Amino acid sequence: PEAQRVSPEEYLDKYGVTAHLKDVVTLLVEQRPEKPLEFVADYLSNSIQPRTAVARSYRYIRLTKRNRQAFIDNLASAYSVIARNSDSEADGLTGAEYRTLLQTICSDFPHEVVTSLTQVLDKRGSDVVSFPVFVAGVQACLVY
Repeated sequence: PEAQRVSPEEYLDKYGVTAHLKDVVTLLVEQRPEKPLEFVADYLSNSIQPRTAVARSYRYIRLTKRNRQAFIDNLASAYSVIARNSDSEADGLTGAEYRTLLQTICSDFPHEVVTSLTQVLDKRGSDVVSFPVFVAGVQACLVY
């Protein structure tokens, strides 16, 4: 089989294993959760799901305790992951991408709450969302 002809490093890189392991170890060391094996299992379980920029950003946000500096760092990482993959020509993410992330975070909220939040933030589909606005919206979701 072809998988046996490549080096172990090439094999792991080809299937994205290296990136996921580096990511989870970095998060583990930054956050130092009380149950590290459960944290790793949760991360890897979520990694199997589709790897869109929004999904990756959602994991950065959800896997971090909000009372730590790592939370702000992970918000910055989440923002940059979406911004790098954004359809926007300007620096930042679009209002449409922002709404998708907020709806993912708020998936168990009443529909009217999510609608109200997106109306208050007043970002249309192609509008560029700045980092401070991004942080404000995410924190509003998490406070609810």
